[in-house]
Amino acid sequence: MPLSTLVSATKPPQYKGDTILSPQGLKRFFVVHGGLFSKDDVTLDDVRQIDRVGRQPGQEGIMCKSIPSVFLRPNQLI
Repeated sequence: MPLSTLVSATKPPQYKGDTILSPQGLKRFFVVHGGLFSKDDVTLDDVRQIDRVGRQPGQEGIMCKSIPSVFLRPNQLI
């Protein structure tokens, strides 16, 4: 399962304002399968740098925050 993904809109926004757009002029949405990060300054580069191949998420850090918490509590029923 991916930790997160960027989803792009299919049409340019009608009102751009101060929205940060993709190079193609589309809005992008950062989708995380888990919760919010405990730090406010997490960047996409931070997420890209997670060494996740062959690793467990642990109990803290960006990788841990990127997955649904139900996977971190194996003895709890959904």
